[in-house]
Amino acid sequence: MILARVGEGTWQRLAPIAGPAPKSRAHPGRAHVVQDGTAHPTQVRLLTDAEAADWLIATVAGEIRPRLGHHGPRGGQPSPGRGMTKVTGVPVGQGRVDAVTTSDVRGLAQLERAVLDDTAFLASALRQCLMLGGYAHHEALRDWALKELVGYPAADELPSYRKVPAALEVAITLNLPGQIIQGSTRRISVVQLPQGAHERGLGESAPIRQGVRELEGLIAISDRTVHLSPPGSAAYVLEMTRQQEQNGHEFTEIMSLYWAIAKPSIEGVVDQVIEHARTETGVRVRRYAAKLPR
Repeated sequence: MILARVGEGTWQRLAPIAGPAPKSRAHPGRAHVVQDGTAHPTQVRLLTDAEAADWLIATVAGEIRPRLGHHGPRGGQPSPGRGMTKVTGVPVGQGRVDAVTTSDVRGLAQLERAVLDDTAFLASALRQCLMLGGYAHHEALRDWALKELVGYPAADELPSYRKVPAALEVAITLNLPGQIIQGSTRRISVVQLPQGAHERGLGESAPIRQGVRELEGLIAISDRTVHLSPPGSAAYVLEMTRQQEQNGHEFTEIMSLYWAIAKPSIEGVVDQVIEHARTETGVRVRRYAAKLPR
């Protein structure tokens, strides 16, 4: 495991066996390799996103093989060729079809097989899409795969398959004199939502912004229904409780507001991601490989 500039909490969660977190260094590229319970300080190469994608792709294609036991100059970056071996003299992923060899075709084929592998984790397949996006300099594919991995920001437009039907439900507690009744759940209509929720377009369609790992986790722990809280739900809950009091239901307290989503709908989102990854990968691999010299 390689860790760089992580806090004590993250270090103890990921590498507790290695003891306290080492002091962070301001020098760019400083990291620690945790192996067999020991943290070893090291210097890593500084790469742009495009260079990192090219390096990963070249490794998969067999173009670059790491040499063990080699390090760069103390306080600096490894010199080109030190710490890695270039099997051929041709760089990959640079967008120059005439400069790519048949080994690159094998690398593309390996990427395609990895994505099509039914036994592989979805997150792994998406990482392959990231690599393919770098290989073919296809920014849209790379951006899509990254968002599917880590989740979509609130400001981003979602693909249509990430908007699923959902029922609006509230959890209610009755604070009766000498008795508290908890656990009551009621389905509500859109018209029962506060004005602020209407203005934000909250309704019976849930935007699924979570990354695929979180979605797979929700599927694993859910029985039949997945509950997701809409943005701003805490404020809506307080307002709905005040409305209950104004309507003469002073003993009623709204505890939570959430979307109740059928588990198959979340599974359908994951299936769509898998299908899209496979389709895009197959198309890009065949299109790019067809232009390469044999």
